[in-house]
Amino acid sequence: MQFASSAAARRGIVGAVLAVACSVAGLAATAAPAAAAPYWQSYTIASNWSCSTEARVGAGQIVSGAQQMYLRSCVVVSGVYAQAVLIMTNRSDFSQRLEGPDRQYARLVIASTGAIVPDSTSSCLESYIAGGQSAACFARTVTVSRCTSVYADVQGGVLTSAGSFDFVERVRRSSTSLPTSC
Repeated sequence: MQFASSAAARRGIVGAVLAVACSVAGLAATAAPAAAAPYWQSYTIASNWSCSTEARVGAGQIVSGAQQMYLRSCVVVSGVYAQAVLIMTNRSDFSQRLEGPDRQYARLVIASTGAIVPDSTSSCLESYIAGGQSAACFARTVTVSRCTSVYADVQGGVLTSAGSFDFVERVRRSSTSLPTSC
């Protein structure tokens, strides 16, 4: 008889554990979206993204590795929500140091007027990016008026040691515009 009550107790405990696990999973499913800027993250370009071509960072400088960093801007639109994205790609074999928040940003601009969309500008933290890797800094998601075309305006750069001084090479890039839902 003790065995039967132990089995019942185990079933009760297992049921309670499953209920707690399901509750936690339900909370995770309704949690806020992933953090945007200032953190660098992995990304996947989807059909609702419009991206610029890549621009080489350090194109005018002859500094080891700097010529192998590339920047690109993207705008992500979903209905009336839009978000600017700064992407940095390191094609060198070694880690590169990305500039800090006072020099790197992503923001949305209204295509017809050139006005910056309020609350859409976000800064990106200083970070390192490994050789052969890409990372994205997502600006805040904002609501944009229906049928409004927006594009991403971004600036990014690499801080490189050259002899006894550091220099910063920054590039600005704008994506092609993408309209919100009409």
